[in-house]
Amino acid sequence: MIEWFLFLPQLRLAVSEFVQRAMCAEDAGFDGVAFIDHLEAPGQRDESIWEAMSIATWVAAKTSRLRVGHLVLCDAFRHPAVLAKQAVTLSAASGGRLELGLGAGSWPVEFTRFEVGQQNPVDRVRQLERDLRLIMRYWGDTDEAQRPRPWYPIPLLLGGSGPRMMRLVAQ
Repeated sequence: MIEWFLFLPQLRLAVSEFVQRAMCAEDAGFDGVAFIDHLEAPGQRDESIWEAMSIATWVAAKTSRLRVGHLVLCDAFRHPAVLAKQAVTLSAASGGRLELGLGAGSWPVEFTRFEVGQQNPVDRVRQLERDLRLIMRYWGDTDEAQRPRPWYPIPLLLGGSGPRMMRLVAQ
């Protein structure tokens, strides 16, 4: 079965317009909406861009069926313990409608300007590998797991390119 997601980039819109567009997408039969995750709009330094997890949470609160996801969240922008907790919280608050998309980041200017993550793409994928292991551990059934654990399964999607990223996806 084909599922239809509407991509809603967080540029040039007032925050309230996201909810309005998401509600229209839900009424039109879309299965979900997806957001990007950047600290600045790629190639548009003077353009505002809203934070992806917050927008997804607000959209989830204002819709009843629409799944919310990211194309993709850059793991370097959030500590994996915080990201794991945010995902569990959004999943629980939305009744299991979160689809967590993660990637190593694609806009090099962000890593330099905001002093986050690794500059080298290979190092960023290594960091993503490590962070994925930690997130799985935080969601797991061990003494190291966070509480609460996920109430619903959280689909995990990986985005990226290159041989190292493809190997990670295959794992």
